Amino acid sequence: MAHNSNERGDYWITAGTAALEMTRIIDMAYHKAAARARDDATLRHIDSSLFRTRLISPAVCDNILDSVLARTSPQAAPSVILRAARLMAGYNGAADFPTSLGDIPDGPDKPTTDDLTATLDPVLDHLLTLPQHLWALDHRPTGLAEPARKAG
Repeated sequence: MAHNSNERGDYWITAGTAALEMTRIIDMAYHKAAARARDDATLRHIDSSLFRTRLISPAVCDNILDSVLARTSPQAAPSVILRAARLMAGYNGAADFPTSLGDIPDGPDKPTTDDLTATLDPVLDHLLTLPQHLWALDHRPTGLAEPARKAG
């Protein structure tokens, strides 16, 4: 949300009802990555369909988290996953966020689903050009010190 004290107040800078569904974003990313794998001789032997992301319902996710966490020690600190799940639970089944785009004087038009798809496409292309080491789980941004190690 952006605040404009000279005009009518707050603006919602979101996609509103035109927002792409998560499944659409995942499908677009998958198709881009699969096409890259087909063009890369070192990746052609990998069946990219094995890596296709699939979504589960929030209720299933809650049941899985509850089952896994029920087996942990009662003294265990709440996990980051549990905290994130609790934060996201408020949005399960929520209505689309509103948008002010299209209503802001001299501002951009309200986006359409086609606009957002056309915008996401080059973003995905760019992500596929980034160096492979950036996607490594142990990647550290340049300039960060190594964590201190205990002697002994």
